[in-house]
Amino acid sequence: MYTAVRSLEGGPIQRSWENLGIFNLQFSADSQGLIYADERNIWLQPINGSDPKRLTNFSVERTVNFALGPNGKDLVLTRGNWTWDLVLITVK
Repeated sequence: MYTAVRSLEGGPIQRSWENLGIFNLQFSADSQGLIYADERNIWLQPINGSDPKRLTNFSVERTVNFALGPNGKDLVLTRGNWTWDLVLITVK
């Protein structure tokens, strides 16, 4: 996956990442970073190119979805584990 930040008015790409491994990508409240979730935690990736900062510290269950409040300080998230059942039906 390729992620890039660019002005809607055009111009060069400001910053890009290969294989950021993200879903539910959002801008930070100050628009200076991207907030994303990996398998378990939520991260802030500054657009200036510095290292990502982990915003949560979960060790179990997956972060399924999240949203930030308008103030950039409130967080709502869904966590859990995926489970599947498989049933084989044979017709005789």
